[in-house]
Amino acid sequence: MKFALGALLSLLLVFTACKKQNLQDNGNILPAKFKVDVPATISSDANAKLALNEDDDTIMGPSVYRHLRLFIHVGDHAGDLVQDIINTIRKYDLSREMSFSFTSDEDNRVKNVTIVANQQFENKTWEYKMTVTDAENEQNDDGGLAMEIYWNTNPVEGIAIIKFSNWNVNSADEFPNTMYRVEYSENPDNTMGYDEIMRVQISDLPLDSTDRFTMDNLMMFVGRKGDRVDVYGNSDHPYAWLLIPDNPGLDWAFVASAYDSKNIGVAEVGLPPNTLNTTQRSVILGQYALKNVLYNQIREWVYRRFHFYPDSASLSQYLKNADAPGMFDANGFVQGGGTPPSDDYNALIDAIQDLTPYNPYDVATLHVTFGAQASK
Repeated sequence: MKFALGALLSLLLVFTACKKQNLQDNGNILPAKFKVDVPATISSDANAKLALNEDDDTIMGPSVYRHLRLFIHVGDHAGDLVQDIINTIRKYDLSREMSFSFTSDEDNRVKNVTIVANQQFENKTWEYKMTVTDAENEQNDDGGLAMEIYWNTNPVEGIAIIKFSNWNVNSADEFPNTMYRVEYSENPDNTMGYDEIMRVQISDLPLDSTDRFTMDNLMMFVGRKGDRVDVYGNSDHPYAWLLIPDNPGLDWAFVASAYDSKNIGVAEVGLPPNTLNTTQRSVILGQYALKNVLYNQIREWVYRRFHFYPDSASLSQYLKNADAPGMFDANGFVQGGGTPPSDDYNALIDAIQDLTPYNPYDVATLHVTFGAQASK
């Protein structure tokens, strides 16, 4: 997997150890929490290379499920980045409208910060808006915008948008257009019955033409209710194909649910084409269910190579671990389908039936922008 995950993770500490200048106040208006943590059972940054057979031809179901955990981790990392930034800025005890500057230790450049009250964004009035710009890049077309955060304090809810190339100018060559958007809410009117929710959008990750599974965009929802965390979303892979290279472009569509304290989770995966334009669960996770796609791909691959179709029963048995749902524990993938290892999995299996990924076409065409840019 070569979409520069290591470099993305290195940006987590972009805003640490910044030099405070000309700032005096004792209150704090920034929320202490701005993300929903995703349990490790369904989110992992471990190497998830696709498993192939000796001829480098057959992609196995368990490997696709492991790959999914990496994509979920990328979305979870976006929330971590925003949370880390907010944690650092909260040390400045911001309590009112103000402007100040600091020198970032990450790229040794001056960043300008402005906080204003009562701002409109997406047909809503927010209590506060904070912008961070790279001082030297403010003359550029994008105004040097590194970050915008719109938020309310009681109940806590907000939207944070980040552009890497202005946040850390040293990343401009690697991430020239990459943008993150993280929405967070503890507002009962907006949480859909959850205690808290998070929505993540990532666009314009750099593509690697040598890696057919390279990823550019991602959309993900996370909701927590007590100890259970539900996740659904899609990642876009414009060069991806499994066994038949005729029409590259796949959407990794997923729904997942996990118990944090019990270290167990379940997931269901669909692999539709990234041009598919529908929100129907029966299509995204039914027609293009992981096992269906693998079954059809292997069947066609065998026919093209050996001029016969494999036995259906044998092929279904071969792909038994591609059955939905995939089940996980603290050590990773356990099994696909079948009788769950314990009754604790049953509620999670029921929960994902109510979850639906996003429209694959919407994810493929996603382009995150700042509010100031969108209004122009």
